[in-house]
Amino acid sequence: MEDKWELCYTQNWQNKLHPHGIDHPAKISYQLINKIYKHLHLPQGSRILDPFAGVSCTALHAMQCGYHWTGIEIEPKFVQLSQKNIDFWNQKYQSLPNWGSATILHGDSTIMNLNDSFDAMITSPPYEGMMKKENSDEWIRHDANVRRAERSKKPIHWSSPGRKRAIMGFYAGYGIEPNNLGNLTSHRFWEMMQRIIDNIYKHLKPNGYVVWVTKDLFRNRERIYVAEKIKEISQPQFNCIHHHQALLTEHYGTYLTLNGQEEPKSIKRISFFRYMVEKHYPENTIDWEDIICLQKI
Repeated sequence: MEDKWELCYTQNWQNKLHPHGIDHPAKISYQLINKIYKHLHLPQGSRILDPFAGVSCTALHAMQCGYHWTGIEIEPKFVQLSQKNIDFWNQKYQSLPNWGSATILHGDSTIMNLNDSFDAMITSPPYEGMMKKENSDEWIRHDANVRRAERSKKPIHWSSPGRKRAIMGFYAGYGIEPNNLGNLTSHRFWEMMQRIIDNIYKHLKPNGYVVWVTKDLFRNRERIYVAEKIKEISQPQFNCIHHHQALLTEHYGTYLTLNGQEEPKSIKRISFFRYMVEKHYPENTIDWEDIICLQKI
């Protein structure tokens, strides 16, 4: 059974990361990760694993809680940016009482072999096929731009680097490693996810927790329920103990229109590219992120 989490996106990572460490297109929400750690309420000194570390956004709150965090990241550029962020946080906060630690490792989570065991794993995995154009949300964004240009009878300037990035969208700056899960689709993607889940199981302490932050996606205009698929392939090694929905739309009461009527005031926290998808394809609307909390059996 799902329960709703509200106000998980009102703060961003601005000024909380190293100036050069912010360059990742899929950072987990600052407030959401804070809420997750509070929800787990692990004892001080707990060891945390993130097998899709990105620029180590799950590390800051772990260190603040006095945890010892280890991240694995396959893209070398994000490993470098992660280290910048970790050094930045240590320089800024390590004098605080009970400050934890963070270590970023360059590696492939499908074959990780760490000489350590962990109390919890917290991560947000890449989208299936996110680095491919065909039949993905990114290609839908491209298609939406083409259709808009056709309606306006204006040409698309394919040669413009800035325009190309806007059209091609998310995958353009994500990474270059061929083994990145974002390159995989369908059965191959879920086979690799199964390997990662098996690896996590081996590295977790008895009764350890696993928290996945996911969002549904669309392939060929059909919705893929990512959280449900992860729960399915995690059995029988893990039990699902909680399923939360972090709502992307935040409500702030009402406001008066020019004609004196009250209208609800709300903000939906989505990227420009996601906004373009939903504008042109409202049937592809996504209203929340899923937070699924599993426990090792």
